[in-house]
Amino acid sequence: VDQQFLQKVMDLLEERFSDPSFNVPSMQHELGMSKTQLHRKFKALTDQPPGLFLRLFRIKRAAQILEKGHAISDTAFDCGFNSVSYFSKCFKEVQGMTPSEYMAKA
Repeated sequence: VDQQFLQKVMDLLEERFSDPSFNVPSMQHELGMSKTQLHRKFKALTDQPPGLFLRLFRIKRAAQILEKGHAISDTAFDCGFNSVSYFSKCFKEVQGMTPSEYMAKA
């Protein structure tokens, strides 16, 4: 049951991660769960709150896109970030380097 839930979440994220309006309340609605239910389920299965899980998913996807040589600003918007500076801040927190440093390394 937990595996099916995670697969459903991953399918949903694959489908909607590039939509900047897709957030935790959207995820709650799509999965048919309350905020509390979703938070508890995520913490139990991933040890992360749903908002962090979504942000990490987007950053990992962005890293894959940057490795292909895409522009940083295009990648940020393609991964659902509204601001390139916020994208860079989040990327650095997760990857330990800025997007431009990551691209130079890749």
